[in-house]
Amino acid sequence: MVLLERKEELEFLLDLLDEAVYRHGTSALVGAAAAMGKSVLLETYARAAAEQGVLVLTAIACEEERQVPMGVMSQLLFHAPLSAGARAEADRLLAVDAGAEPDIRTTHALAMILLDLSGRRPLAVTVDNIHLADAESKSVLSYFARRIRGARVATVFTYSESSEHHERECADELLRQPNCHQLTLQPLSLEGVAHLGARVLGRQAPAAMVERCHRHTNGNPFLAHALFRDHLVMRRAGAVPCGDELFGAGEGYGRAVLEYLRRVDPGPARVAQAVAVLGGCEGVAALLDMCPVVVGKILDSLRAAGILTGDDFSHSAGASAVLGGVTPENLYRLNSGAADWGYHQGLSACRVARWLLAAGDSSAPWAVGVLTQAARLALSEGELSHAAACLTLARQGCAGDERAAARLLAAQLCADWGLNPSMCTPYLDDLVTAGHAGHLSGSDLIVLVKALMWHGRFDGARGLLPLLADAAGAADGPSHGELTELSLVIRHAYPALADAGLQGDGHQPDRAARLPHTRQNLNVTQALDAVLSRSSSQGAVDLVERVLGSAPLQETGTGVILAGLLTLVYSERIPQAAQLCDAVLAQSAIGESRLRHASVLAVRAEISLRQGALLDAAEQVREALRLLPSASWGVTLAQVRGTLVRALTAMGRHDEALAQLKLPLPQEALETRFGLSYLQARGRLNLATGHLHAALEDFETCGELMTEWRMDVPGLVPWRGEAAAVLLEMDEPERACKLAEDQLARADGRSPRGAGLSMRVIAATLNVSRRSMLLRQAADLLQGCGDQYELVCTLVQLTNTYHALGELRRARTVGRRAWNIARECHAESLVEALALAPASAEPAASFESLQSPDEVSEAETLLSEAERRVAELAALGYTNREISSRLYISVSTVEQHLTKTYRKLKVTRRSDLPSLVIAPVPGPS
Repeated sequence: MVLLERKEELEFLLDLLDEAVYRHGTSALVGAAAAMGKSVLLETYARAAAEQGVLVLTAIACEEERQVPMGVMSQLLFHAPLSAGARAEADRLLAVDAGAEPDIRTTHALAMILLDLSGRRPLAVTVDNIHLADAESKSVLSYFARRIRGARVATVFTYSESSEHHERECADELLRQPNCHQLTLQPLSLEGVAHLGARVLGRQAPAAMVERCHRHTNGNPFLAHALFRDHLVMRRAGAVPCGDELFGAGEGYGRAVLEYLRRVDPGPARVAQAVAVLGGCEGVAALLDMCPVVVGKILDSLRAAGILTGDDFSHSAGASAVLGGVTPENLYRLNSGAADWGYHQGLSACRVARWLLAAGDSSAPWAVGVLTQAARLALSEGELSHAAACLTLARQGCAGDERAAARLLAAQLCADWGLNPSMCTPYLDDLVTAGHAGHLSGSDLIVLVKALMWHGRFDGARGLLPLLADAAGAADGPSHGELTELSLVIRHAYPALADAGLQGDGHQPDRAARLPHTRQNLNVTQALDAVLSRSSSQGAVDLVERVLGSAPLQETGTGVILAGLLTLVYSERIPQAAQLCDAVLAQSAIGESRLRHASVLAVRAEISLRQGALLDAAEQVREALRLLPSASWGVTLAQVRGTLVRALTAMGRHDEALAQLKLPLPQEALETRFGLSYLQARGRLNLATGHLHAALEDFETCGELMTEWRMDVPGLVPWRGEAAAVLLEMDEPERACKLAEDQLARADGRSPRGAGLSMRVIAATLNVSRRSMLLRQAADLLQGCGDQYELVCTLVQLTNTYHALGELRRARTVGRRAWNIARECHAESLVEALALAPASAEPAASFESLQSPDEVSEAETLLSEAERRVAELAALGYTNREISSRLYISVSTVEQHLTKTYRKLKVTRRSDLPSLVIAPVPGPS
């Protein structure tokens, strides 16, 4: 520590020393709050006195030695230059029995030894923390101070202004002497803190840092020094997670706070502990059973010392350090006492519950109710860990009440589920038993059934479903809306349980349908069911967009979000789904629910895959699997892993895809909708690796299940197009064409992606001279729906068609476009074997040399934007009427633009248009 802003006080003490040298004995009493720099001032004074040839005797009193008789006097005389006889006499006099009051002769003799020393040299006696000195030493020093008036003696004693009154009796007696002077040390000013910062940091501290430091310490030099040291540590080690941006975790500051409290009486430490537990000053006196007036004075002293600001700690590190220094027994007593005080004061359940959790005690008769209410509020606000902790503790207070304990466990299922579904598996069987015993409400049973289905425990779920139907009319039974929503979930996600006896179409009064979350769940689930059953997809999509657009995402349940996203995905509203998904991910990234973030990330991967962003899709799935272990995904793991396998297969990384298929998967997953994605992915990998019969079996199994489950929509899995592609490889064009035509008919304008895939298959069955027009239409549809990967596949086929027809310039033009998109998709393997020359197939890398810089510059310079758009389509082989329809201009305008283009580029026909007029194709949005 350094001496700052104490120059006047030091000079005053040295002036008193000068007076003492001329036999005008003086005394000084220096008071201040603890850790305000008294000791540093005393040390500096002692060094200056010694430099002037003064004999300096020093002692430091402390709490640990205040019961040692003559402890301070022993320190003063330990290094005193005494003769052998005087030393022996001093040792005899200092040997006072503990608790024995020294007689006046002993006191006088010790005072005379000190006075004799001043006869040879001027004497300075300093005692730090005189209020902590032992009673025997205080008696001697008081006697001595009254007899130094004509001696060459200067005494300087320091004391804490926050000490108890009885401890300051010695100081008060000294002040009654006419030759005694009092000094009070004030906190450092803002400028003083700045100087301290410069000393510690070795450079001028920024103004913002100085201001913050002064605010956190109230100018206490001891605390300010610790904060600046914390900044130095943070600057050397790097930023501290969850720490202050200027002072890091404040560990040094916290230790300084504890040291301050150690130096003062036990009272301030107890009060500081109570403030740390309560989170403020309200209730401290009641919690500690202390006089409010005394507590008020202690709080004022803590504010003056910079420990507190207002009603709370100046820095959170101080509160953490104080709590860390409390023994477990005292911490339990403080927290349980705070909970009792808070409950009877009518504080919120959340505040009281936090004290109960800290104490780990739910034995109070009101504790279970408070914890349950706090858990309910925490669940509604997404504080899942806190909710789970409250419910766990509440169950400990329900010993003997099986019904209450079971319902609390069911509530805990909701909290643990959001954190990590695998956390619930140890007690699912207990909940099933409780359900059969009639201990659970209807809502609890529905949550339990969904959890069992998620984990593939279909037998357990099947046994509970009849109970739900029977309990529909009970007071705490499920509502009509809840039953309907569950039956729809079973129908489109777990169809193997569709015959389990649940009826959701009864006419009992619907108690919960009026609740916003129940109505929202039902509406979005009905929308997803409508899309999968092809009953009213347009209305369903509009409903989802309206429902999700009108409610804050953070207040919308995970099930509603996922159902809404899948409704948009399966109805091929990919841009809308991507936008909503990104908004949910931004919100869920800062929440506690790992399930929510991971599940939505998995849906985002499916969206990316359907946009052709293959690498993004793979990375998003891997991130989702990092967030949640495989055991937590239950049967939905089939869909998540299926998305990853399809992405890897499309990128040509077949070995990685095969490794994913070899990983274990719940067998029940293939009995759910999620297994369809897995079958599709396995079929695609089999097709890519030449296992045609296995691929066809996978796609046909998909078709059989989708037909049986009445969810045969191309937006889910276009199994007919997939199977048709396999049949083409097996040289069965007639069967392939029939399947593709059937899928095209089912697309019915509502599935442009499915229609585009069908057209591509049908084109492959036609004579080469008739393929190009159908392939161009397929490319239009796929580009319109945003699937860049399937667009590349179509453009590759179109390139080969043009090559087979001898239209080499068009083949190069379309091939270059395919190559550009393939690079964006990370699907370069698709275009590696494109035929681009009459005699041989140029490698894909040669696409870069298809256009010369001069040609590009010429086209960009000469053609207007309108002419370029027309020329692009003409170069791809579109007729004038098709161009007119696509660009919404007249055929005459098309002809005019082409005429100008031919003249500017010096060509005479479409096939002469260079590939450079093809604009770069943007990557997936």
